[in-house]
Amino acid sequence: MNNNIQLMEIKHFKKIYVEITNTCNLHCSFCSPGNRPLGFMPLSVFAEVVKKIDGHTKYVYLHVKGEPLLHPQLNEILDICHENKLNVVLVTNGTLLADKGEMLLKKQALRQINISLHCFSELHHNKDRNDYIKEVIEFTKQARQQTDKMISLRFWNFEKGDQNNNPDNQMILKEIEKEFTPGSDLMNMLKPGEGLRLKERLFINSDFEFSWPTLSGSHYNAKGSCRGLRDQVAILYDGTIVPCCLDAEGIINLGDILSNDLQLIFESERAQKIFNGFINAERVEPLCRRCSFSRKR
Repeated sequence: MNNNIQLMEIKHFKKIYVEITNTCNLHCSFCSPGNRPLGFMPLSVFAEVVKKIDGHTKYVYLHVKGEPLLHPQLNEILDICHENKLNVVLVTNGTLLADKGEMLLKKQALRQINISLHCFSELHHNKDRNDYIKEVIEFTKQARQQTDKMISLRFWNFEKGDQNNNPDNQMILKEIEKEFTPGSDLMNMLKPGEGLRLKERLFINSDFEFSWPTLSGSHYNAKGSCRGLRDQVAILYDGTIVPCCLDAEGIINLGDILSNDLQLIFESERAQKIFNGFINAERVEPLCRRCSFSRKR
């Protein structure tokens, strides 16, 4: 039986990642430093990307690297998504919610906000930590009271064998408990890799820290599958298409969405080899063979 499936049959993705910037206002140790030039996706380019992905997905994740709230035209980007009936999931470190939160709450396209609270340990001189906690909690309260948006509070920094060993996690979780689940013990309730529902439309997601894949990575495994080119694809801010959101350096460059038709890129020889490899539990790309994300649990 031939398990190979032609990519031309796969036209719809659960989500497409669109990196509107790879610039960030923090320098967290768990983020790979990156070698690409820093920049922002122009509004005209984003509008063209939206045209190119029309019919391929209903969900856009404004994330690969960078802090999307830094984009000076985020307001217009979210309006374009609404005009094109795209649901948006936004991933943010939460440091700019005091400035951008009111705008975000008004945007109909925005369905979910994921707040990466594991940056709390890395704030240093960028922001007062008490102010940060207060602003995240206040935004979360407003989102629940005023909208139907979902909020996911993320802790992706647990250590295997001792998930309770992070005093910063304990500190911020205590504040979350006071506001949303008095009397609970969230630290001991969390199970890495599983979501925890606190309230309607409010979740905590915790997981073990993972390393961004690199071609020089020590991990190597030719066997295994991935959701890349099956459920997801990613577009970097310069238009480069990569199979998944973990190829932050554009190493598996499948083409430029601005000069190529998305379907033709999917039907290319390289993309089909990647896709059919994952169907058959084979990692054909060197970067994929050095990715440990699927093993982090």
